[in-house]
Amino acid sequence: MKLSQNIQWTSALLLTLIAGLFGYSQNTSNSIETSYEAYNETAQEVVYVHLNKSTYLKGEDIGFKAYVFDKKDKKPSRATTNLYISIENEDQEPVIQKLLRVMDGVTSTAIEIDSSFSSGTYYFKAYTNWMRNFDENNIFAEAIEIIDPELNEFIEEELVDARIDAQFLPEGGHLVDGVASKVGVVIKDPKGFGVPNATGSVFNSKDELVTSFKVNPLGIGNFLLIPSIEERYTIKVESFNDTYTYPLDTPVESIGVGLSVTSNKDKVIATVATNNRTMEFLKGKPYTLAIHNGDKMQTIDFSFDDKQSISKSFDTNELPGGVTIFTIFNEQGRPVSERIFFNYKNLNMAKAINLATEREKDSTKISLSYSSIEPSEYNQLSVSVLPAETETYNRHQTIISAAYLKPYLNGYVEQAGYYFTDIDGRKKADLDDLLITQGWSSFNWRDIFKSEDMYLYPFEQGINVTANINAKKSDRPTYLLHNVGEQEPRLFDVGTNQKAFTAENIFPIGSNKVYFSEVTDLGNRPSSLYFQVSPTRIPEYELELPVLNPKPLYNIKEELKDNAVSFENIENTQQLEAVYITGKIDRNRTRTQRLNTFRYGRVKVIDDNATVAFNTLGEYLRYYGFYVDESNGGFSVNSGYFYGLRGNTSANVSTVGGGGNLNAGTGDTGGGSEEDTPTLTRVNTNPKVTIFFDDFPMVDTSFLHQYPLIYIDYIEINRRGFGEGVRGSSGVIKVYSKNTSSIVRLKDNSVQELKLPLSFAANKEFYVPKYQNIRDDFYRKYGVVDWKPNVAFNNNEVNFKIKKQKVPLKLFVEGILNDGTFISEILEVEAN
Repeated sequence: MKLSQNIQWTSALLLTLIAGLFGYSQNTSNSIETSYEAYNETAQEVVYVHLNKSTYLKGEDIGFKAYVFDKKDKKPSRATTNLYISIENEDQEPVIQKLLRVMDGVTSTAIEIDSSFSSGTYYFKAYTNWMRNFDENNIFAEAIEIIDPELNEFIEEELVDARIDAQFLPEGGHLVDGVASKVGVVIKDPKGFGVPNATGSVFNSKDELVTSFKVNPLGIGNFLLIPSIEERYTIKVESFNDTYTYPLDTPVESIGVGLSVTSNKDKVIATVATNNRTMEFLKGKPYTLAIHNGDKMQTIDFSFDDKQSISKSFDTNELPGGVTIFTIFNEQGRPVSERIFFNYKNLNMAKAINLATEREKDSTKISLSYSSIEPSEYNQLSVSVLPAETETYNRHQTIISAAYLKPYLNGYVEQAGYYFTDIDGRKKADLDDLLITQGWSSFNWRDIFKSEDMYLYPFEQGINVTANINAKKSDRPTYLLHNVGEQEPRLFDVGTNQKAFTAENIFPIGSNKVYFSEVTDLGNRPSSLYFQVSPTRIPEYELELPVLNPKPLYNIKEELKDNAVSFENIENTQQLEAVYITGKIDRNRTRTQRLNTFRYGRVKVIDDNATVAFNTLGEYLRYYGFYVDESNGGFSVNSGYFYGLRGNTSANVSTVGGGGNLNAGTGDTGGGSEEDTPTLTRVNTNPKVTIFFDDFPMVDTSFLHQYPLIYIDYIEINRRGFGEGVRGSSGVIKVYSKNTSSIVRLKDNSVQELKLPLSFAANKEFYVPKYQNIRDDFYRKYGVVDWKPNVAFNNNEVNFKIKKQKVPLKLFVEGILNDGTFISEILEVEAN
């Protein structure tokens, strides 16, 4: 609802006092609190996305990390798993959409700006399905700019008309005859950005100067006015070497109530005032002042008896940090006026106490130190590294403004980080002026006073598959859902009269296929099930509020023309550049996922790390908890033993066949001292695990005695022997040698394949473009140095490396700590 509509609505309510206009009951302060607390019992989440910048060149990657936190306590949300990402054009038509898995409140990946994009403005949205139930501004939505050099060889500086748009918005929503009121001022240019430092004067109907004002660097200010119903006011604004004249079009009400909030050192004073004419209507009638912040509410009952002005003082140290909302309710329990106030006390923010750099050959190690960080707790940090002169990081939100400010407002805020950087009295006053111009908060009182909760969009955790059973049998078989990614296989025992079963919380990552089988005594066979899947698509989230674009770039014509990075073969360049170790890790992960397809067990690809840590197959299997007997030149595996100290190899654990004799049941390994030998605990005396080599069952396994691990490609560990019938009762291990194995496996004829309409996107490594010259203007203004989405704490310090630079840098640091403390700062690094 727009502010002008709010003004008319509140005035009408106050003047008419008609009960039941919107179906509200005769609420007392207690019933207001009860409705409010009931509404806020339901958890709400807020999403913030740290984008590595705001203006991109086609061919680059959009690197980002999403933070999901609880709206009330500001801590990471542990419940959320499904986060939707939608990048849309200016008509809000999707260009790229993804479903990402959130773990411990965070997720990160990269999106390539490919041929789907052209030059223009796009909206980057991030939200959960549950968020769609609420009117509050919890979704993340930010505009980004994309430049296609093939279409825009020259980027002309846009010339716009030298005109302004000025708005004048009274505190509390309306002006009352004879009641002193602040009037907020917002002056914007044709692009919607604040006009800095404009001045203005207010004149009455006789053209006499009443008061004057000056706006801040973001085009926001205020002036004090004692309005008269007999006057018509005119405001003249000086800007762009011109004078603009506007009427004060907010009507002055003869009957009404004014609400003002002021702060003085450690006190906040809320004042409700009226005039003589209004006293005749309101004298003795009960009113309620509610003080709330989206979590707790305090109410104060009052009435206009002898005084036209009533004030209440609050200690800022006792108010919660962040937004506090003051709302006046009339005797019918209807909200008639509202004022948003921001309390800078008790904010949980942390800043680096030290920044150090260290040269290491062709790289630079950067260290950031923080005080009072508990490294064993959950802490998350992301860092965008750009040249210090960059013109591509013009973002309007930070993680702090996203947590403490944005969810409580009806509109978007230009350069919200300004209010949380180098905080002083001026910044506090500027934010207070902004909040006056925001009008009503994002809370919808109609929703709060609903008698029943109506949540149309369910909370989602993973993907759920309901399998309907078609077979008409007196006794139902057992069904097997094969492993999905890193998730273990699941068995479903179906009762005689049961017609369906549901596999919940499935997380298929990078693949849209899952597999089911019927389990029989003779082995597995394809199931014959009819499936229903939820969710099936990326839900739409249409923005009703305007989103500010990144502030336009200036003077970029020559840089794009004369100092461009080579874009003709940027896709090929990206492919060639993907030779980092991280890329290799990603390839191994992808290969593991492909090998897991149609497997009953878990596949372990033998990589360089494994062959360095373990010499033989026996050592490797011991690490995964098997008892391996290689005595007397033999080789047998039994799953009935596990190490008390997991992860030890034969290098520091004496085992049978490795120099000692196992005394069953005693824990004595027979080798080494008791102090340096971990205990082996006998669990049971199950038969030996069945061993396959290149898909052939081995009767004589002595061939694998001290078998070098370097000759093995991958191993499938099927601890429960799914799919192998009786011979798999004690588990199955399948070993594949490098000579015969293949990453492409033939389709298993014992499974039913289900293609999911929606699956989780696999993580994509961020690509840093390769530049022709890292010293020129183009690189300094539009280049990308690095993007570090997951920087870990080591004690109270974080360390990361970047390629050695010849230009000064800026670090755009965002993060959240386990206790709900936020980090958001811009740090500068000198060239080395």
